[in-house]
Amino acid sequence: IAAVRLHRRAITRWVPRVVAGIGVFIWLTATLDLLSLSESFTDAVNRFLDFHIAGSASGITLGSVLGFFLIVLVGYFAAAAIRFGLREEILKRFQLSRGLPELISSALYYVALLMVFLSAVNVAGVELNKFTVLTGAIGVGVGFGLQNIINNFVSGLILQIERPIHIDDVLEIDGTTGKVTRIGVRSSTVQTFQGAEVIIPNANLDRK
Repeated sequence: IAAVRLHRRAITRWVPRVVAGIGVFIWLTATLDLLSLSESFTDAVNRFLDFHIAGSASGITLGSVLGFFLIVLVGYFAAAAIRFGLREEILKRFQLSRGLPELISSALYYVALLMVFLSAVNVAGVELNKFTVLTGAIGVGVGFGLQNIINNFVSGLILQIERPIHIDDVLEIDGTTGKVTRIGVRSSTVQTFQGAEVIIPNANLDRK
């Protein structure tokens, strides 16, 4: 109910398109079957998906890459839907302290994203031990240019766990007074009394 109420325009716009896409897929499948072309079409699709991008010695195929992005895309929307449902529908029915529903839904959201990423990497056929070089490169990047991002990320975790600031709290930060509408991992949103939304880095909130 909350999803329909908050996203009515998007639902009205996308549901007919999704239904039309499903109808086209069913029509195409039935047409190929009637023309006795379904088997040859399936073989052509399989050959296309089995194309090795980095050579025949590599296990990475075009199908695995497409599967990686498909799983990431579907998993992202599924995790967002779970987070929204927990925060707006399920957890609101329990007598929880203020800010705890946001903490639980956000924690499950990021755990789900991690599981989705690991599943996508597994489908893509990429060995996780090959990420050691990437991890070293990220470490060098953190040492030279990502201190601010890591600082905001750690501050966001502190705000999520300790909960010194809650949704709907009224704050004054650097001359800006408004109500907290979102507490994210890297930044938070404060809505001023004039209706403007100001994005505040979590490091600024953590120092208040």
